[in-house]
Amino acid sequence: MIDTSLNRADSAIINLNRMIELSPKWEEVYLLLAANYIHGQQYNRAEVILNQMIGINSRSILGLYYLGRVHTYLKLYEKAEKQFNLILDEDPFFDRAYEGLALNYLQQKKYHQAAKIFERLVKQFPGENRYRTLLAQVRSLSQSGKSKSSDGQDKLEPDKPFEPELLKIMALLFFQDKDYFKALEYFQLAVYQNPKNHRLKFFIAEIFDILDMYDLSLRYWESILRANPKSVNIHLHLAQMYEKSGKIDLSLMKIKEAISLEPDDPDLYYYLAIGNSKQKNHDQSVVNLKKAIELDNRQDEYFFYLGTVYEKINQIEPCIDAMKEVLRLTPNHPNALNYLAYLYAERGTNLDEAYTYMTQAIKAEPNNGYFIDSLGWIYYKQGKYGAALDATLKAIRYTPPDSTIFEHLGDIYIQLQKYEKASKAYQRSLEVNGRNKAILEKLKSTNKLISELLVP
Repeated sequence: MIDTSLNRADSAIINLNRMIELSPKWEEVYLLLAANYIHGQQYNRAEVILNQMIGINSRSILGLYYLGRVHTYLKLYEKAEKQFNLILDEDPFFDRAYEGLALNYLQQKKYHQAAKIFERLVKQFPGENRYRTLLAQVRSLSQSGKSKSSDGQDKLEPDKPFEPELLKIMALLFFQDKDYFKALEYFQLAVYQNPKNHRLKFFIAEIFDILDMYDLSLRYWESILRANPKSVNIHLHLAQMYEKSGKIDLSLMKIKEAISLEPDDPDLYYYLAIGNSKQKNHDQSVVNLKKAIELDNRQDEYFFYLGTVYEKINQIEPCIDAMKEVLRLTPNHPNALNYLAYLYAERGTNLDEAYTYMTQAIKAEPNNGYFIDSLGWIYYKQGKYGAALDATLKAIRYTPPDSTIFEHLGDIYIQLQKYEKASKAYQRSLEVNGRNKAILEKLKSTNKLISELLVP
């Protein structure tokens, strides 16, 4: 159990400690706090919290389970074994307690005892094939870790270091089954045994990313980068994680570091341009997109994004040129077709050409509501209000509530002199985007017109 509602682990810990102060008998909060400490590898703090919780409820199965895991991490094996056995006395079908007990034995290189646990799991949960795989692996470890004693009997090598291979297999099995919390526990323990294995850290970082715990994911990615400082891919992973965490400046810094390693990679300038645009630094975005195109002028995505940036800074002619370049490279590019058609419709120019572009786009994506709305807007600009109404009503069926589409609907109803329906459309538009002053003025004007028409 982890506080996945907070992306920042430190914030989660602070808030959970405050909650304990307010509600000192709320067991779930203790579990959440301990889990956050465990995943931050603060095992001693986790032990304190779990002991406090068990002081409140000595029969808490989850409390005992996590305490057993913490004691395994801390190599307090006898304490861990006692906690797992207490759980199994209470609930003999709690599979995680068996797994914890097996892991505790493995840490001590007691392969025979671990094999017995997995044999029991195979019998108790016959549908779980991973337990058969793990049993085979444990038996293999047991055989490879034996040598002959002076009396000819097999004995376990006392000085052979514990290899985390079995832990990796367990973790990967859980990862493949999308049981990320179990996978995380085993990956972390494997890293604890082999801290230089950065592939294991990669999986941990990925799991934290999946769980939206970006700060913890970042810690592992940064550790991986320190071991592989010239890896462009790791720089890009870190850039992505910083962006998810809302740290755009740091994201751009990592992309620039990647460019210093691979200065002729056009994709890196493209990624940098996207980051620039998110910072609303559109002029710099244009510069980096042009650099990407200079290095490789065959990528339609570079020209498409360049067109969108030009449109944001109201440079319409360069935008049109960029979109036409997209169509030169990919003649049926639906988004470029839609972009050009809508630009022409907004300006009220080249409407026949816009119609041709739009029908091509809709042929490629017939259920794209935004494309259908663009077609409706072309009809509107052509004065074909009935066709515009049909298209816009259809667009609404294929899209989530969209302020612009409802605004278009209101404008069409105005031309059809259906003022009450226009008023409702503008109201709906404002419900989606209440900050649009232009739509608010349209609503006021329409309501005023309705009032005037009601006057005898």
